[in-house]
Parts: sequence; C-alpha cells; structure tokens
Amino acid sequence: MQSTARHHIKVLADQSVVGEWDKRRMRQVLMNLLSNALKYSPEGSTVTVSVAADERGATVRVRDEGLGLDGTELAQLFRRGYRAEGALNVTGGGLGLYFSNGIIAAHGGRMWAESLGHGQGSTFCFTLALREETSPIVQWRIAHESPLAARHRLRARRARACARGASGARAIACARAASGACARAAPVIVPAVIVPAPPPVIVPRCLWPSRKRSTRRCAP
Repeated sequence: MQSTARHHIKVLADQSVVGEWDKRRMRQVLMNLLSNALKYSPEGSTVTVSVAADERGATVRVRDEGLGLDGTELAQLFRRGYRAEGALNVTGGGLGLYFSNGIIAAHGGRMWAESLGHGQGSTFCFTLALREETSPIVQWRIAHESPLAARHRLRARRARACARGASGARAIACARAASGACARAAPVIVPAVIVPAPPPVIVPRCLWPSRKRSTRRCAP
C-alpha cells in the first residue's frame, strides 16, 4: 500500500501479466481512472487497483470509496462530455472516460463501471486479451486507429448485432443506428461535377419581337 497526501493506494496482483498493448495508451487509461478515483473520493479513503488474469485475458479494476453512481448514470457514463450529478461541482470536462473507453476498444477490449448507488463508491473495470489472443487486425488498430474511430466502429458493430433476428420497427432502428455510426466514422466525400453551359443562341435582328408589323426579310 502506498499513501499520498490525502489518500491510500492499494495495489493487488496475484501474478504478472504480459500482453502486446500500447504502453503509452495503457498508462493514459490507468492514470485517468486513478486520478478520477482520487478526485471524487473523500480524504483518508483507500483506492484499490487490482489485476487478475486467466488463460484468455486480463482484467483491471480501480475501486474507490467516493460518490457512487446510480443505474441511469452508469448507462451514460462513457458518453462524450457526460458528467454525473455529484461530479458537477468538481473541475473536469467529461472527456477522460470517453477517450479511455475508445483506447480500450481499439485494443479489442471492453470497459465498464460498477456501483451499488450514491455514497457507496464505484469500480471502473476494463479487460484486454493476452498476447496469444491479439490478432493482426487488432494490432493494426492499436497502431493506427484513433479512440474516436474505435468508438464509432464499436457502436456500429453493436447496432448490427442488435439487428440480427430483429423485425419491424426494431430492425429499422438498428439499421439506422449502424448506418449513422458508419457515416460518422468514415464520411463519404462526393466530388463535384461541373457541367459546361450551352453555347449562346444568336437570333437575327429581323426576328426580334416588335410592336409594329415588319415586312423586312432576313438575308440568306
């Protein structure tokens, strides 16, 4: 256990965990979860960071004794700019969890939060596949895909999964969600087509409209 000026940090790990992940991005996610836990917890409380692994993947949990969350807040927690009601009086932009979730999604993992309610603390968790489960596609996404693009890809995949076996209005809603997510992730730019104007038509003077009847003839 380590102590800061105002909190205690406890780290629990049964074994070492080895995986092929972006070190800088993983540090960014852990620092964000840890700073949130310290920010929203009372002085003198304990923040616990635990790591557990099996043959398929590793799970990291950051548990605090702070504000706590209800069911409605848990459902919206990873939206861009969202802040829980109890956190509005604390400085922040509501972007840390949004980007952290995108980083974990780009690594092929999943992030979620758990809480028994207000005043009972929160636990933020994420899981990642171990080295043998990391496919070439996931490796490419880790190196090239931005957190925002990863979130849009994950949203589109969930919408397509929702549409499987659905019918009627639900199928239409799922299809719209999938197409909207794909459109935001990869906008299509249509090049402009320039159509030349037709050549001007020259009308002989003798054919111009006139109030007086004219007997003039046009030259051949």
